[in-house]
Amino acid sequence: MSNAYTPLFSTRRFKRTYLLVVPFLVALVFFHFGYDGFTKVYKYHTQYESLVFRTHTNPYAISKYFPYLTIYPKNYNHKLPVASDGQKIIKFKGSPESVLTPEILTLNMTNHTISIYSSLQPSTKDCNMINYRRDLEISGYFVLNDDLIKMAHVLQDQLDNDEAFTPLYGFFEDRIPKILMKGHTRQHFYKFAGTSVWLEHHGVHLMVSRVIFTQTARKNDPQLSLLYAQVYDENWRELVDVELVMPRTDPDGMRGYGVVKFPKFMPVPFYHNPDNTRSRWYGPEDTRLLLARNKYGEDEPVIVFNAYHRQIERITDKNSDDKVKTRFEFYRSMFVGWLWQYQLGKLNTDGFQNADTANISYIRVKELRISGQERVPVEKNWTPFIDPSERNPTIDNTGDNHIYLIYQWNHLKVLRCELTDFVDDTLSTCTIFHKDHETDSDDVGPIRGGTELIAVPNTQGRLLWIGFLRAHIKKCGCGGSVYRPNFLVLERIQDAFKLTYLSGSITFDIPVYGWTDYETVCAGHEANALIPNGIGMFDPERDYLTLALSVADQDNTLIHVRGVKRIVELLEHSWTKGGEGRYAGNRQIECVVDHAIDTCHKYVEEHFRLGDSEAAKKQAEQERKDKEKAEKEKEEKEKQEKEKQEKEKQEKEKQEKEKQEKEKQEKEKQEKEAKEKAEEEAKEKEEEEAKEKEEDTKPNT
Repeated sequence: MSNAYTPLFSTRRFKRTYLLVVPFLVALVFFHFGYDGFTKVYKYHTQYESLVFRTHTNPYAISKYFPYLTIYPKNYNHKLPVASDGQKIIKFKGSPESVLTPEILTLNMTNHTISIYSSLQPSTKDCNMINYRRDLEISGYFVLNDDLIKMAHVLQDQLDNDEAFTPLYGFFEDRIPKILMKGHTRQHFYKFAGTSVWLEHHGVHLMVSRVIFTQTARKNDPQLSLLYAQVYDENWRELVDVELVMPRTDPDGMRGYGVVKFPKFMPVPFYHNPDNTRSRWYGPEDTRLLLARNKYGEDEPVIVFNAYHRQIERITDKNSDDKVKTRFEFYRSMFVGWLWQYQLGKLNTDGFQNADTANISYIRVKELRISGQERVPVEKNWTPFIDPSERNPTIDNTGDNHIYLIYQWNHLKVLRCELTDFVDDTLSTCTIFHKDHETDSDDVGPIRGGTELIAVPNTQGRLLWIGFLRAHIKKCGCGGSVYRPNFLVLERIQDAFKLTYLSGSITFDIPVYGWTDYETVCAGHEANALIPNGIGMFDPERDYLTLALSVADQDNTLIHVRGVKRIVELLEHSWTKGGEGRYAGNRQIECVVDHAIDTCHKYVEEHFRLGDSEAAKKQAEQERKDKEKAEKEKEEKEKQEKEKQEKEKQEKEKQEKEKQEKEKQEKEKQEKEAKEKAEEEAKEKEEEEAKEKEEDTKPNT
């Protein structure tokens, strides 16, 4: 039996509205009978008539009705609308199967082979002995439009008008209008790590994404992290400015209905100080969204995240000092939160109740604290899941009293944390429910984080969960580190858990671009990241799954996968409680890491060949420089050779000229000498002739 809601409106208002709609009951009844789809209702108010229309053509077209919608859940029975003025009202009448539409079912799927490593086999050095190659079918990937300009306007509006966000003004001051004016939203805002659930009573996907803001326009230097919520129709088209009428629990515990408009930033409480941002990253990080059943029998969205917070370590005694001094310690811890439940103030994140925020409404959160252990400086990458087998339909509370979290996958450690009946009202107390007994190691290892886990119905009646982790591999030849998804199967037998199967790295044929420079991969110490964030839909009957991933921490990418349940059904599941440590030497994790390193090397080789890796570009640049140098040296050599030839030519010409000059001079000399000789001879001859003549003229004696 489910508890009834506490009415949100007075009895008098309900009666007045009821009387107004009486004249139209015939029309409402006439259109009451139909099939799964959406009931479209034009806006009605106390002074307007109500009209109801049903469509028999397309039950999957919520987004086509109006640009501004208010969607009521199909189990909403109150008569008075709570929509904003100008909104068009529809009430979802579809079945849960509406999540898998003909548009998705008719997508072209391609084969994608993965390697799955078993922990159920004896120890072996050969990873092939525990490797099962299995085929999935995948659709093409598609990237959701981030619309950062719209997002920035939403944020500015909440900073101006939402009392939960006005205290954050110090991080932004007047920057957002200037950022928008200059067109620099992509330099200062990054939206990624989207995780979603299907709200079956509304017929929409609810996605929450991490948004980081950097004052310095450097992605690696964010000051603030926020949680941005958006609503999508069944075919993943965003519904902008849509309102959802949601059941809510107020800080005083009263139940009612409220209207939540999307897109919006969720009022998550967290400690922050805009005047001290050095080595501090404020706000929720690595959020995972899943559905947990509450005591009213409803599946409501629950988030698990880590956040920086402070707690009081010591307060000095008033008698020992003139002033009371409070000493704080700061931690990054794990939290659980309920999106439709609310609290006043931030006592559980700030260490004390600040008067400035004491009356501000935030979503309800609790720190996840391991019983009997002191806080450690950093906790993160816990993997959440729900065990539906623990729900007891024979009692009034049919909900989930606990949430399970994988603390670490290497030497499996599982926590069980409170969702109700809290031992400490300020915390969710966690106990270590399962821990591999063969080791006390707290080494997280390279396999961590990833999506929430989803329970898989199966013909064998076993308690199985599936999900996607991420392998974090360092120094494999591609930048500082590489992240890739890994498929997993987790099984529970009584109070024992076992990671029975874990795949090697999966690419999903999604291109991974550069962290800083889109066109350059494997650069410097940057991450090369394809990270799984959430399973948005799993239809076990038709064996379809929708997976949300992020590339380079700056987008939300979706892909549809078919055949996961079939793979799980065909895998061996032969182990018993008490025998979970039987194969303590099994190399499952080691083989997965080896596969990840091999995948990294192949990626490096492929992108080196394509020429878009930093190493390839450096080599190309070096080759260009070497070529330029060689050409320059060639030109210099040719120049020198030419100069040499020119010099030799000039020298030769000089020598030739000198030779000619010498020959000329020699010739002139010879001619001169010959002339002088001839003249001398002529003179001598003349003298001789004159002498002879003189002798001839002398008288004979």
